[in-house]
Amino acid sequence: MKTSLLFVCMLTFWSLSLQSQEQETCNCTEDLQFLKTTLQDTPSFKKQVKGNPDHPFYATWETLSKEELTAIPVLDCFLKLQQLATTIKDRHTEITGMGQALNSKNIKDSIWGADYQQTEVFKNHPSYDGDLSVLKQTLQKSAPTAIAGIYSYDPHLTIGVQQTGADTYEMIVLQSNLYNWAPGQYFGRLTKNPHRGYDIWYYHLVSKGLRYLSGMEVSYGNLLKVFQKEGVPNYSFPKATKNWVYERLSEDVDYLYMGSFGNADKNVAAFKTFYAQLKNTPLAPHVILDLRNNGGGNEKYSDPFLKLLRKKKVYILTNQYTGSNAEQFTLKLRKLKEVKHLGSTTRGVLAYGRNYGTTYTFPSGNFTIEPTDMNFHKYIDYEWTGIQPDQELDNTQDWILQVQQLIAKGS
Repeated sequence: MKTSLLFVCMLTFWSLSLQSQEQETCNCTEDLQFLKTTLQDTPSFKKQVKGNPDHPFYATWETLSKEELTAIPVLDCFLKLQQLATTIKDRHTEITGMGQALNSKNIKDSIWGADYQQTEVFKNHPSYDGDLSVLKQTLQKSAPTAIAGIYSYDPHLTIGVQQTGADTYEMIVLQSNLYNWAPGQYFGRLTKNPHRGYDIWYYHLVSKGLRYLSGMEVSYGNLLKVFQKEGVPNYSFPKATKNWVYERLSEDVDYLYMGSFGNADKNVAAFKTFYAQLKNTPLAPHVILDLRNNGGGNEKYSDPFLKLLRKKKVYILTNQYTGSNAEQFTLKLRKLKEVKHLGSTTRGVLAYGRNYGTTYTFPSGNFTIEPTDMNFHKYIDYEWTGIQPDQELDNTQDWILQVQQLIAKGS
């Protein structure tokens, strides 16, 4: 029940800190019952929970069902929903807050922004009550390796991440070029996960709807993929600007980037062109296969490469944003004769999946859920924890260059 205790701490802190705000409330009792019913139909529930009375799901449900939750703040309800959902190892099942009807064009429009900033929903967004200039000065002194510090999402936002407890941090907007955000507004919170990394809840950049990510590694100056710590280099992300890239680096080394195995028409067309090119191109003896930031997709667009690569010396690159089918593909590649897995541990979201992508709205109207409908339970040992590489790479130096150096040394 350690995870549940962490959620209780998160709820207590935010309930106390937001008491001064005019918070929207909802009937979380109905939402929790809806969540329970929805989760019971997922393959992850049937594999992990059904028939197992000692599973944490039941104890967590019993505790939550006894609480008075008919009119609690939306944020508190969101965290309680996550408290129940995360007792099941299934990162593909996603609960999100509905947010506001905003779009990327409006939030950059000064006329629209002037009106929006007079609304109660904008004024009542949770805000930091300290001195922002003092906070900024303090965070500027943070060590490069520390989680606390100043992060930029150029050119949109600058946020400060300050430590509030032994295992907790809060994110506060320091500077904004978007009219839906103001300096001082809270962007989210990080809480240590007992299994791996940090659980992060945050507000969506555009809609400000609530989002939640579990077990995220916050290191090397990167946060939520888009925020980079000022003054801290990070080479764990690929440089490629499109999903399918072939490049001959030297007579002995080829570079392949595969950024998505998704079903979108444009990506499928690009895959067909790319695959046809590789079938007609004698590959070099050493192949660097870059799967960084590949969130997965369909095995129809990943597995055909197994045959093309089976007689090569393959160097797989992954980071924590390598997920789903890209992780399954990584495991299949690792079964080939001469394969070395490099980089950092993958996302850990491969034991289940979403085929139909059905979205359901909770009774309160404040949240939606996309439950899983695909079963890959044979990969359950990697769910949450991810796939660890044979060798980690240094995030302060170019990864491709590091692999080339390993090849040159015969490592």
